[in-house]
Amino acid sequence: MRTLVVYESIYGNTRQLAEAIADGCRQAGDASAIRLAEANPGSFADLGLLVLGAPTHAWGLSRAGTRKAAVANPAKGSPPAEAAADQPGMRELLAELPRLECPGAAFDTRLKAPGWLTGHAAHGIAHRLRQHGVQVLGRPESFFVTKQNQLRAGELERARAWGVELTERRARLAGSHH
Repeated sequence: MRTLVVYESIYGNTRQLAEAIADGCRQAGDASAIRLAEANPGSFADLGLLVLGAPTHAWGLSRAGTRKAAVANPAKGSPPAEAAADQPGMRELLAELPRLECPGAAFDTRLKAPGWLTGHAAHGIAHRLRQHGVQVLGRPESFFVTKQNQLRAGELERARAWGVELTERRARLAGSHH
């Protein structure tokens, strides 16, 4: 089973989590994490599992303006930006997505606070995946960052474990179709 984890990341947190999730998924075969800019939605058709992740901006998926603001005005103590402000985000990738038959999953990064206060980019990702025929495995997952745009302690381990859990869910789903 081929798993692809596609991520949008500005400060590297979502990238680190995507790599940890792919690492957890490797128990079931080939798994890789790639930057959104490298993704080709036309090649998603043969996947066993598609996992998409993005940072939460203004209560949901980033937009051109929120990406520019995040790069131009980082919180004090933020790591250097890894992405250019003018790169497309997950919202744009999802708009190009063809109809898919593979299962999928969604995750985001956000501050650790009630969801009604922070929003959830992962909910928007999961909703759009379903619109493209993807069976979303479980609930969207949130991983937490500090106000200085740093991953909170334990989040990489939690992401790796979630990757293992996703492959187990995918295997049960495949087994139920035989």
